[in-house]
Amino acid sequence: MPKRVSLAAPELAAARIDARARGENFPVASFLAPAWARPHLRAIYGFARLVDTLGDEAPGDRLALLDELERELDGPPKAEVMQRLHATIEARSLPLDPFRRLIEANRIDQRKARYETWDEVREYCTYSADPVGRLVLGVYGRLDEPVLVEMSDAVCTGLQLVNFLQDPPRDLELGRVYLPQEDLRRFSVAEDELTGPGSERFRSLARFESERARSLLSRGFPLARALGGRAGRSVALFARGGLAALEALERAEYDVFTRRPSPSAFTLGRLALEELSRPSETASAYSQALRITRREARSFAWGIRVLPLSKRRAVAALYAFARRVDDIADDGSLAGEERRRRLESCRAAVEGLPESRDSDLVLVALADAVARYGIPRQALLDLVDGGLMDVDQTRYESWEELREYCRRVAGAVGIACAAVYGPSEPDEAMRYAETLGLALQQINIIRDVGEDWRLGRVYLPRDELEHFGVTEADIEAGRTGPEWRALMEHQAARAEQLLAEGLQILAYLDLRSALGVRSFSGTYRALLEQMRASGFEVFDVPPRLSAAEKVRAVVSR
Repeated sequence: MPKRVSLAAPELAAARIDARARGENFPVASFLAPAWARPHLRAIYGFARLVDTLGDEAPGDRLALLDELERELDGPPKAEVMQRLHATIEARSLPLDPFRRLIEANRIDQRKARYETWDEVREYCTYSADPVGRLVLGVYGRLDEPVLVEMSDAVCTGLQLVNFLQDPPRDLELGRVYLPQEDLRRFSVAEDELTGPGSERFRSLARFESERARSLLSRGFPLARALGGRAGRSVALFARGGLAALEALERAEYDVFTRRPSPSAFTLGRLALEELSRPSETASAYSQALRITRREARSFAWGIRVLPLSKRRAVAALYAFARRVDDIADDGSLAGEERRRRLESCRAAVEGLPESRDSDLVLVALADAVARYGIPRQALLDLVDGGLMDVDQTRYESWEELREYCRRVAGAVGIACAAVYGPSEPDEAMRYAETLGLALQQINIIRDVGEDWRLGRVYLPRDELEHFGVTEADIEAGRTGPEWRALMEHQAARAEQLLAEGLQILAYLDLRSALGVRSFSGTYRALLEQMRASGFEVFDVPPRLSAAEKVRAVVSR
């Protein structure tokens, strides 16, 4: 029978708890906080670390230990960690409820091991993660501001989700699975796969959850600006540390089985130095837009590298906003009404440009680009309308109907980008820019048939499916017989026709802008040729160009 550990045990002393946390995101980020706040932040994190240690590792009756810890919270404290915490509670007038919720999270861990939906996981995070952020706000005297609390909760939940992505084998060893069961079923991942080895199914699941975490963590930047000063910089570093962990997961191709992918101490230190020397808000916003573009649209990002920096940043701002609209429309974890609400919020932000920036990095960059280049606001509103179409419509009867959708989600982006290029004859150029956007969207549709099917959508016109003898059952099964190849060759021919027409915009552009358009359109054309050469086998392995293939695509045009 294992011996019962008390809170007075040497392994639970403050120095031992602090040593275990060294190098983790929270303590490193706390280094940027004002000197007066650091002892209080260490006290809060030490408590959170102690609670997790009791709930995950302590031998004996863990519930009894958690009860003992709650009695210490009520006082008077005997354990060293709790004595330090009480000094912080008194000095900063912190409420006890967030501490109680952290304790309750570990009680939940003793009785609940699976979570059916994301909503259930999110509810768990209101106990396990969000209270930490609220206590940080309490240290800075900002806990009574609901908007800040909402942003803080999002960041903390995002950080918790990152941990869940890093630790499936460890959590399963403890008898727990925090990733939603509905998501495991969606990607056909069995629980025994959470111990490894990695599979494409698990990687697809991990990518899906990573995007959810990334969206939550992005709320850290407006929160940081609202706090300002060193407090804001430390909060920004919390978020950047979480994003760095997601990048480490991506670099490891979501292999969480041979080691735990996480940012190194060097990386966290580098992020801290970058945060200390952070440039202006607008420069930071453009940097964020460029990062989003490089991460989410590699072929496009490769092409625009030849643009002058100011134009490249503006085009990246447009892409980042378009990506946001697309992500909201595609977020299957949200009800349709909530997606509409968020898209209407995007519309309101556009209608306020360039004056309204709403302390949001993507909108800050977009506002500057609109003011600098006279980007037509109607193009951005059309883009939002395209996102709303995705919420309400999943099938298209004909190319004429699909073309209107493509005009909104892609043709509008082409028009907005053309304003940045500064064509010599705007009216003529805008027409070709819209057509070029349609061409690129048509190539995306060919590439993403499988992914779109998983989202419940089919962007291949129904009359053309019927004409070529392809059914939705064929798409679901990933069948690529003669009928499929004939259908896709028809789509490819349309894309090529649109591409040839759209590239007439080159005659109206300066040399570097023309080179940029030629570059990214060349990579898209090469992608289309790759898919054609494979017989349009686009279901199992997403088509992708290597760096060398992208270079060849650019220089050969």
